[in-house]
Amino acid sequence: MIAGYFIQLGIIFAWHAFAFRSNILLYLTNRHINIRFAANSKYFFFASVFFFVTGSTWEFLEVDNFQFRYYYFFPLGLYLFTLLFFTYGVTQGNFFDFDSVVKRYENFVEDDPEIIVVQDDFIQVVPLKFLRSRDLILPLENGKRYSLTFCLLCNSAHAYILPLVNGKEIEISSNGGSVINGNKALSDRRGKYVWQQLTGKGISGKAKPYPLVELQTTRFLWNQVKNFDNAKFYSGRIHFIQYRVYRLIGNLVARIPWLKMTYRKGDVRLGSKVPVVGVHILGEGTKAYPMQIFNPGKIKIMEDKLGKTSFSLVYNGIDTLGFTELGLELVGDKLVKGEKEWSILGKALEGHDDLCQIPITGHVYWYLWSKFYPDTQLYTD
Repeated sequence: MIAGYFIQLGIIFAWHAFAFRSNILLYLTNRHINIRFAANSKYFFFASVFFFVTGSTWEFLEVDNFQFRYYYFFPLGLYLFTLLFFTYGVTQGNFFDFDSVVKRYENFVEDDPEIIVVQDDFIQVVPLKFLRSRDLILPLENGKRYSLTFCLLCNSAHAYILPLVNGKEIEISSNGGSVINGNKALSDRRGKYVWQQLTGKGISGKAKPYPLVELQTTRFLWNQVKNFDNAKFYSGRIHFIQYRVYRLIGNLVARIPWLKMTYRKGDVRLGSKVPVVGVHILGEGTKAYPMQIFNPGKIKIMEDKLGKTSFSLVYNGIDTLGFTELGLELVGDKLVKGEKEWSILGKALEGHDDLCQIPITGHVYWYLWSKFYPDTQLYTD
């Protein structure tokens, strides 16, 4: 009887670990406190193994007709399966010169050619293939580090400088793939500090005083890499089984309108899975631009205004960059105004200043952008 109690307790712990790790409770409750449990699910697993071994040993010693029950392994095996195939890992990597990675990249990105370009006073390139099943913690040249994550539920990538809390740098990731409000939730390893990936705003009380500082990310295709002078390129290992699983899930999410892991009824001005470019200017408001207004594969420049701020949107054939400079023209692969020239990333090619960028969120699905920015304006032709 005691043995049966231990075994059942072990199964309960294992099931809880599975539920937390697979985000079932996060989806059902949208409560960030469950991330604390998800972050510690490995301890539930170890506890369940201990109780299982203890209970089985007790029964073996006390019962003459002991029968080994294989189905006791089911919840433990299910937990291990989710851990190996459905859990986002966190990788810390480095960057290399183009010549060091070009041969690997040409084969590596052949079936998945999108790359993420992170820029500030630098240009760093990360193939999207790495981010489909991994969260990355990457270095900056100034000694700081940032977290780069991709959410397949909302189809957007975000880079945030690791926050300083009480003078200490905190590593943040999705903590195994945690989801809140239909979007990845970023947190420290213990789940005490939790932020929303799309907005960078704190969800938990301890994180709210520390809004995340975002770095601009833009998607390009590998064949556009010639535009990135002096860029550094990420290279590392990839778990191909997890990659294929998450790429398949991403394709399903894109094709099934109701698969969005959020309760709120969507804004009916657009279809829920229509990708948009989101512009958010502090003090001026937000505005969304459906990607369908652009011609895929062709570069386009359009001008618009949000509040008192006028800007240019430069579509690179797959994603969009925003600059406060008006009157830009495209000549070859350069942006030109009068005698001044810039790269498509807005970097000056002569002695003048770089273009001033505006915050852009690219490729995000409409249902999630309108959820977090319900008063957003919508661009129409």
